[in-house]
Amino acid sequence: MDSGSNLFEPVNRPLTVGALVRLRSYRFDHTVVYYYGVVMDEGLQDQLEIFPYVSVFIFNMGRLTRQHPSSLEVVSETDIPYEYK
Repeated sequence: MDSGSNLFEPVNRPLTVGALVRLRSYRFDHTVVYYYGVVMDEGLQDQLEIFPYVSVFIFNMGRLTRQHPSSLEVVSETDIPYEYK
């Protein structure tokens, strides 16, 4: 690690709440499957996590899942302000 790195800056593009994302997943036979969903929560906490996650509602499954940001691709961003309560 070099002296100019900042541990608190995200490596990937930051995901905003309400963004439409494409989730990359793999089946047992190693074929790639793509699902679409909406970011519901950025997964921010008071401490730095070793394995960060983002809460995503997946349309095909109809459920809320926790996904690693590297498996997500932003399809459409939102500019709606979101406030934590």
